[in-house]
Amino acid sequence: MRRDDHADDLLRAHAEGEYVFPDYGGYCFAGVPGTALSALDAAPEDVPTLPGDVFAGVDTEGVENVVVLLVDGFGYDQWCRAEDTDYLETTLLGRLSERGTVTPLTACFPSETAAAVPTVHTGQYAAEHGQLGWWQYVPEIGARVQTLPYVTGEGEPVRQVYPDAPAPSKTLYDADSLYDDVAPEVSTSLFEPSDISGADEQTFSAGASRYVGSENAAQLAVQLRRTLEGSSGEKYCYAYFPQVDAASHREGPHAAATDAQLEAVLGALRRELLERCSTRVAERTLVVVTADHGHVDTEGENVDIRGYGPIWDNLATGPDGNPIPPVGSSRQVQLHLQDETVEAVRSALERNFDCRTFTREEYEERGLFGPVVGGESGGRGSGSGGDNRGGSESNGNAYERHAPDLVCVHREKGMWDDDTSLNHVGKHGGLTRAEMLVPFAAARLSDLQGE
Repeated sequence: MRRDDHADDLLRAHAEGEYVFPDYGGYCFAGVPGTALSALDAAPEDVPTLPGDVFAGVDTEGVENVVVLLVDGFGYDQWCRAEDTDYLETTLLGRLSERGTVTPLTACFPSETAAAVPTVHTGQYAAEHGQLGWWQYVPEIGARVQTLPYVTGEGEPVRQVYPDAPAPSKTLYDADSLYDDVAPEVSTSLFEPSDISGADEQTFSAGASRYVGSENAAQLAVQLRRTLEGSSGEKYCYAYFPQVDAASHREGPHAAATDAQLEAVLGALRRELLERCSTRVAERTLVVVTADHGHVDTEGENVDIRGYGPIWDNLATGPDGNPIPPVGSSRQVQLHLQDETVEAVRSALERNFDCRTFTREEYEERGLFGPVVGGESGGRGSGSGGDNRGGSESNGNAYERHAPDLVCVHREKGMWDDDTSLNHVGKHGGLTRAEMLVPFAAARLSDLQGE
């Protein structure tokens, strides 16, 4: 059952014009890890979960293995397009819709991997873990960095270029991995590309039983099947596939190259899970397919903000006296501004560009980065004390350091200051339907096998 009518319900409840806001506490991506672990009765306390009807018609009784397949950038609209076309091989999608339940969720904000991956490993909203986008400013080095790989703008490891730079966990986020709190009888395995596998730098995924690196989707699928068929005992397996997202950025979400990457991922999973995994294991395995965000197709026509005075003339300065550059990402430009300049900058942005802006008071009032009550973000792991820029005792240091004075979200384009980003065709991080609706598909693996 594919619940397209539920997508309409989400839009009626959470859309304001063409901007779709997160359904925090309801049908939202933040509830994925807690919901998946709850099928094993292994979810830590205070981790958000999804409404129970995401498992409607799915037999979760006696499940011993849960597999979460996160296909980066594969939004709900992309799922529907792929399943409904005649020219793509999407057996896995069709069987999930016919024999399981596919429920649309909203992404978190920002709708991007740099904020969503900490969420999937911690059960914390961005307002709690504090990693608010792909780009963040690190005051200790006076530079903005790419957060998820922790590299400079040129792609070099931050701590090689700046030997005195703090570890990511000391500056980018305040995140407590949920794996240490998972029921001890459950083995947790994380399957990721080799270049990002492990928790050496990104400690928000620390504490898992096993980290498995792979070179491509086919190898990952083989490793996943072998793990399921291996030792006995309850297993939670998380697998991350970046291929669709990467192709969408380069070519666009509807391009032939992106379709080819999707077919490669789905084909590998079909072969290893639907065709080769033993019936005995499949009968005890729950499969979940989800995504952190979708993509909006900009056609490569983005907004170059280099030289745009209302931004660059009003930026706040860091400890070194230099301006703090725009951070966040091109679909959610975060600005740290000089005192008494916020209203002038937002007026200029909304006058010159097709965008919406949110001051800190406004985005915290609506809980844009996650639920905030009375000026404080709540939830497990929040609050490490210390010198909080914004004064909230409950928010972690990272959120307080990163919380911008103004957020600018273009209706459908990117706004940035480097050629690489400006040349991207597929983009995400913003609030369009295409970015904000994501799938949560669930089925017993044995129900997906056979013709």
